[in-house]
Amino acid sequence: MVRLRAGDTAPSFVAQTMDGQTITSEALEEQRVLLAFRRYAACPVCNEHLANYRVRDNELRRAGIRVISIFHSPASRLAVYFKPADLPFDVVTDPDFELYRAFGVAKRRAILFRPRSLAAAIPAAKRGYGSDQWGEWDGTAKMAPANFLLHRGKVAAAHYGRHLGDAWTVDDALMRALEVWEEPKLDDPRAEAAQRTAKPAPR
Repeated sequence: MVRLRAGDTAPSFVAQTMDGQTITSEALEEQRVLLAFRRYAACPVCNEHLANYRVRDNELRRAGIRVISIFHSPASRLAVYFKPADLPFDVVTDPDFELYRAFGVAKRRAILFRPRSLAAAIPAAKRGYGSDQWGEWDGTAKMAPANFLLHRGKVAAAHYGRHLGDAWTVDDALMRALEVWEEPKLDDPRAEAAQRTAKPAPR
């Protein structure tokens, strides 16, 4: 499976959100989009990341970033752990793994047994996110997380997780956006901070 890199043409897609809405890559063409590939509905790490993104959604919006989270669970399973009305961004359901394949997000058995995977999953479950019950997954537990920034049909940045907790935090997403887009939103506090601390170019 081929992995995408910055500068690649973004795959075209049609996706369904868990509340039945249709999202197309064509409609997103002029938006700055963060695709966050999660795992299954009960995944403790995924649920904790989702909660952090929900709390800090205003920061992402101020930076002009539209967040779309993708799970390979069906909508009925996602609804056990969260409701669309509780989330300020779209959650896409992809039980056939079409988007995962298109973006080169692959299953890796070894990811389950890496120490850093366990170090992320066990504390998240103890904090009450998702489920810590063995076998509560649907689809597969072998999927690694991944993140992509898209704009105007191109991949602006790509990240493939090496363990279960290796997904962009909100801070990661905001900093990647500043790095790849030359004209950040001026009302983004991180953009303003970066401009204040930027060193003049050498002559």
